[in-house]
Amino acid sequence: TRVRSSAASDVYKDSGKTALVIKKVCNASNEGRVTLDGVDWAARSDDGADIEEGEMVTVKRVDGAKLIVAR
Repeated sequence: TRVRSSAASDVYKDSGKTALVIKKVCNASNEGRVTLDGVDWAARSDDGADIEEGEMVTVKRVDGAKLIVAR
């Protein structure tokens, strides 16, 4: 799995895409990973709810090196 590189254009091009949760997303413990287009990203949920490994999510926005996602 590739780890993403920083690029300003990523903020816009990834919004609305579908990603796969590969490590449970838990805002309370500041953990979670998703894969998007073959790239591993840190992730947090848009509404603060936990999202289980294996679920598909929608990218809402990019926050630095993290994707903000929702079911």
